[in-house]
Amino acid sequence: MKGGPILFHGGVRDLRVGDRVVPSPPHVTDGCPLCVARAQGRTMLVGEYRAWLATMGPRAKPAIDALADAPDDAPVDPPTPPGRVYLTSDREYARWYAARSAGDMYRVEPVGRYERSPDDHFPTWTAASAIVREVVERRVRLDRKDRRALSRRWKRADARAM
Repeated sequence: MKGGPILFHGGVRDLRVGDRVVPSPPHVTDGCPLCVARAQGRTMLVGEYRAWLATMGPRAKPAIDALADAPDDAPVDPPTPPGRVYLTSDREYARWYAARSAGDMYRVEPVGRYERSPDDHFPTWTAASAIVREVVERRVRLDRKDRRALSRRWKRADARAM
């Protein structure tokens, strides 16, 4: 990967330098409609997600507000293509994925050919696998400030893509 971007992966815990990041089955958390849709190989749409969020009461207001400008037919977190892992040059985006399951963040090098992903508005690639070159952060957690900052960047990236 000489001359390519520095890439990160946020996900599974406890990998070490030299370990391989490989595709994993969809992560399904009890009560998570996004997880269920992903496991079924389908993409949940914003309208469907909003309807579910509306059943969650006041605690869902930040998520509903974050989707205020999104069209109902926009996809929400499409499933990973089979046999692929995601890599990003955006450290905070990788941290967000690691934090979803209190996982770890790694600096990685793709194995073989890697290609730009059309699924994200952040700089993202997919590869068949990747080698861990550095453990950047263990048991990633995002505080409110981290989440707000990434949410603002995410909204700008989505707006540019529209």
